[in-house]
Amino acid sequence: MISEGYQTGTSDENVENGVMTKTEPSSSLQEMVSSGAAAVSFPPPESIPRDSFHGKKLEKMVVSVVMALLLLGCTIGVVVTLAVSGRKNLGVTSDNSALSNSDFLGPDTGGTDTPEQNLDNDEQTGRVDDDFYYKEPSEQDDSEIRFKAAKDYLRSITDVSKLEEKGSPQSVATRWIAEDKMAIPKQNDYESILARRFIERWALAVFYRATSDGLGWKSNLNFMSSADTCFWNSVHVTSQGITEAGVFCDENELVYNIFIDHNIGLHGTLPDELSLLHNLIGLIIEHNFIVGSIPSSVRELTQLEHLSLDYNQINGSVPPSIGSLTNLRVLSFSNNDITGSFPKSINMLTALEILAVDDNSMTGDFENLKTLTSLSDLYLEDNDFTGRLDNGVFEDLSDLIFLDASDNKLHGNLPSYLFDSTKFPGLELIDFNGNHFGGEFPTDIAENNALAKFFVHDNHINGSLEDVPWGNFKEMTHLDLSSNNFVGGVPSTFQNMGKLKYFYVANNTFTPGQIPEFLPLMTTLEELCLRNTSRTGTIPAKLGSLTNLYMLDLDDNALTNTVPKELGQLTNLMFLLLNRNQLTGTLPDELENFSKLQVLMLQKNNFTNATTICKNSQLIFGSGDCERSTGSKVCPCCHRCVYADDEEQDAFLLANYNPIWEYSYQRVKFEFGNQDIVKDYSHL
Repeated sequence: MISEGYQTGTSDENVENGVMTKTEPSSSLQEMVSSGAAAVSFPPPESIPRDSFHGKKLEKMVVSVVMALLLLGCTIGVVVTLAVSGRKNLGVTSDNSALSNSDFLGPDTGGTDTPEQNLDNDEQTGRVDDDFYYKEPSEQDDSEIRFKAAKDYLRSITDVSKLEEKGSPQSVATRWIAEDKMAIPKQNDYESILARRFIERWALAVFYRATSDGLGWKSNLNFMSSADTCFWNSVHVTSQGITEAGVFCDENELVYNIFIDHNIGLHGTLPDELSLLHNLIGLIIEHNFIVGSIPSSVRELTQLEHLSLDYNQINGSVPPSIGSLTNLRVLSFSNNDITGSFPKSINMLTALEILAVDDNSMTGDFENLKTLTSLSDLYLEDNDFTGRLDNGVFEDLSDLIFLDASDNKLHGNLPSYLFDSTKFPGLELIDFNGNHFGGEFPTDIAENNALAKFFVHDNHINGSLEDVPWGNFKEMTHLDLSSNNFVGGVPSTFQNMGKLKYFYVANNTFTPGQIPEFLPLMTTLEELCLRNTSRTGTIPAKLGSLTNLYMLDLDDNALTNTVPKELGQLTNLMFLLLNRNQLTGTLPDELENFSKLQVLMLQKNNFTNATTICKNSQLIFGSGDCERSTGSKVCPCCHRCVYADDEEQDAFLLANYNPIWEYSYQRVKFEFGNQDIVKDYSHL
């Protein structure tokens, strides 16, 4: 097998210090000698080690052969075998089918000719017709000749100024590969397999130097080792588990995938030389410290299907050259510092299935995405995008499954066409949190058997919800309508969403009224948030039937009387917010069953005693009323005292569901203003 420009030896060859040596004649060569079927050229006499007792004998043999050729005036096949016991730095193989050394330049074998002469003269370079001869560079002249040869070869495929710049990644990589044992291709050969392997090895060396700040990576993944480039990878442990990262090759030993994730320690910029990896299908460099812009030379990677540079520090805009990558299925630049709008050329990426540019500073609208009809996952959140969606900009993206455009500056009405499951049969999630949508909620909604998660908190949507056919959302599990301008009653048709788990309608100006009687019938609920919805009267005892609840938020209403003992049945509760009401009395003994309780807010009520809730709870954070003059605490296990003259800050008390794709839109974090209570609830 041939690997990175080397030929493997036969059974009579050994390896010393990475250099093949000969111990006895190859049997296959002996057969060729007896049959006269092969001709073997020898290196020039001056290249043979002078410590060999066969050196002079070989010189005489070569002279004799030359004289014979001159005298006869014709081509004579001369087969010579040479066995030199203990001699180093000479390798001859019998497998001459895969590598023709007339195409490749091995390390220089000596001589006094100029580098240019060495490149053009087979005798002076040590190249042989059928077998590969190379000698480990041991003299400064040899190294410099190879360095010059490598530089001359690379001039046609890289920026010459960078190649000549002392200390540049290109120059350092060229010096390194000149000292490497890999054969330097012949000038003008850039397409053969071995030429491409050489170019790829050099390009990866440039990549390593450009992203190591001269200090190397935390884990070098075997980069810059003497190993075959295809073995420049290793298994390493990250916070996400054990992964294999580095370079991966195809059956031709050409690089088809680079996967480097989770803080291997890359610092610096992506060099243009990565575009020389023409076979590359996947380029995935995530959770590192890459800076600079996305190189426009990426257009050369026309086979690329997956380009992901998530969680780096890349800036600048998405280059127009991205439109050349028409095979792309995944394009992800999440969590960087990218600015500007989508280039028009992105509309050429019609095979694109996943587009993730979330958590950047991008601007503009989505007009250039209209043709990306293969998209299934579209992550646009946490940018500065503007424009509207009710103009049909996404109407042809019928393969959408996840659409997240939260935390932007989108305006206009909600795009009702997205609720049509005949047009969007697979659309499971829509997240429009934190935008400027207005108008009323659409009412022309047919039966929808796809949409499961819909988030629209923190917008300016108004009007009543009572005419919306909520029961048509047959698969809805997550619904967040918080922080809008909805009016009227809390419609009973919510109960027709039989799979609903997360129900948020906080911070709306509903007509004052009691906690709706239908809520205890929604037994699938896991999170219920009625914060600041003008709820009056008592807490219904029937809420105790919602035994799947782990979050109950009744904050900032006008609820009165005592807490019903039936709430003690909510043994899965982790978060209980009863603060800022007019509740009175002692908390019932049944609440000692709250063994999973982690966050408790009782302040700004008229409770006299909340000791019972402290018996078995595992509070991470608790807040309750205190008496300033006596120092007494209604809740002995609460961490924060609130006095009668304290003003509560809404931001501190806010709890809402704000999912992100990185956690598959599962609850992993509850936010209470500046107090973050973090826990993974993805198992619920």
